[in-house]
Amino acid sequence: MPVDSEALDFRAASESFAEFRTLEKNDLDILGLCTRHQGRKVATVGGVLLYGKDRLAHFPDAWIQAGRFNGLDRSRIADHAQLTMPLTEAIPAAIALSSATPDAASKSGPSTPPPASRAATGRS
Repeated sequence: MPVDSEALDFRAASESFAEFRTLEKNDLDILGLCTRHQGRKVATVGGVLLYGKDRLAHFPDAWIQAGRFNGLDRSRIADHAQLTMPLTEAIPAAIALSSATPDAASKSGPSTPPPASRAATGRS
């Protein structure tokens, strides 16, 4: 069943492009986030995955599980997070988590995830 184009979070899309340009509603078509289907403007799969207001209702497995390990053998988990925020925010949060210094986590326990992943996981 096609998803109406209003299911996309235009504010989130605009923020993603703010550094480069001001996004207009018709840019959603140009970027391939929306298309026409049976005479209606609908969101594409990519549009829902990147900017869907209720992405997980349509794609329940579209989230990132990130982890950071101590050592080289992956036997000791230093930190982990399940990132369910929009993928445009989850990818940088996962990179930030994986880039954190493992030595600090091994001395003081699991580190605090970046602010975006704290919001997604409910951790403070």
